[in-house]
Amino acid sequence: MRSTLEVDIYADLGVDGPHASVFFGDECEPLVETTTSWEDIISREIEYHTVPSMDYIPYENVDELHRCFDIVRTLRVVADEIESRLLKLDALDRKAWLEANNGKYDGDRAPFIKPLKEVINYES
Repeated sequence: MRSTLEVDIYADLGVDGPHASVFFGDECEPLVETTTSWEDIISREIEYHTVPSMDYIPYENVDELHRCFDIVRTLRVVADEIESRLLKLDALDRKAWLEANNGKYDGDRAPFIKPLKEVINYES
């Protein structure tokens, strides 16, 4: 007899830090959830590069020091990409749309859609 167990791992970024959920089988609720705080990530990254209990980074060539900042540059690029893609989206006032359609998921959405920038008054 052969059986299969489906495992689904979901990861995302949140205000508190990266979050991961692990789902087994057909369960709707994750069996495992974890969030690593941004502060923990920053502390670990700094500790990784510095001498324990000291405030300096040892190096043998300058390229090693530049590599310390690779993650900083990468995070800036990622943040800019997320911001750019979000700001290209439109926003649907779902609550108003459903109220106008007596709770039904049909009807014209157009009057309830605006550019996201406009809805949140976003200025970069």
